[in-house]
Amino acid sequence: MDAGEIRRRLELLVDLRRELPRYARLHAAYRARSRRDPGWLDRPQVVRLSPAVDDLALEVVARDEIGRFLYLYGLWDLVGTRLVQRVLRPGMTVLDVGANIGYFSLVAARRVGPAGLVVSFEPHDEIRARLEGNVARNGLANVVVRPEAVTSSSGEVRFYRSADAGNQGISSTVAGSAAHGEPREQQPLVVPAVRLDEVRDELAGAGRTIDLVKLDVEGAETAAFAGGAGLLDAADAPLLVFEAYELGPVAALLRGHGYTVRRPVHDRRRGIRLAEVGGSDQGEPNYLAYKPHHRALVGGD
Repeated sequence: MDAGEIRRRLELLVDLRRELPRYARLHAAYRARSRRDPGWLDRPQVVRLSPAVDDLALEVVARDEIGRFLYLYGLWDLVGTRLVQRVLRPGMTVLDVGANIGYFSLVAARRVGPAGLVVSFEPHDEIRARLEGNVARNGLANVVVRPEAVTSSSGEVRFYRSADAGNQGISSTVAGSAAHGEPREQQPLVVPAVRLDEVRDELAGAGRTIDLVKLDVEGAETAAFAGGAGLLDAADAPLLVFEAYELGPVAALLRGHGYTVRRPVHDRRRGIRLAEVGGSDQGEPNYLAYKPHHRALVGGD
């Protein structure tokens, strides 16, 4: 168990203590099934999310990091989940960039409702197939799944799959190892690519404004945001929720577009609060970037 998973488990214990008996049963079942039939870890399982999140079902593979956590706890990234639930309103438009199997896409789709829209980008073909299945499984007509990688230019881009079959979520348009040294394949695939500004223009043609961009692209954050200069400079620029293991270049780019960058952290008494970047709080490398017109939503300074 790595440090990130330990932190995520502790966050759960603080926020969802009433569900501890259910977690204990799931852990016991996970251990028993793993001993009895190790191959089940690689077979798809349908799990229901925790009632504290929403009434949603996802197909997962329990050997995968996200799949294991969803199987055991029924949620992924408690802080990110609470933040998204806090800021989304019915009718909003969300981009889920690096959607993986669709956890945040589904949570967001329920929050924005039938009048809202979630556009989910996932260039990994196998993961995208599971994402599409999860959208269909939950009958969510307000989610559109797209195959592009979001980056600095439209057209095509090299895409490096993870060399670890059990952790395909670290695949990226960035060559070389992932954040913790996990290897990626040396021979890339070529996948379609699109800029955020191009997506903005497409949605504007349908009368929609982007309210939130959730971005998890495994080291390609700067390139993704670089393709959205027009979107980020706009008077109605969206909230940004993103992961970055190397924050400096990303934060500099976003501050250049007038954003304030903070790290959402879990507070036992106050729920989610926004910490100064570089402060003493330790946690996952997840960040929120907002502008003055977002203050009513995020409660920022």
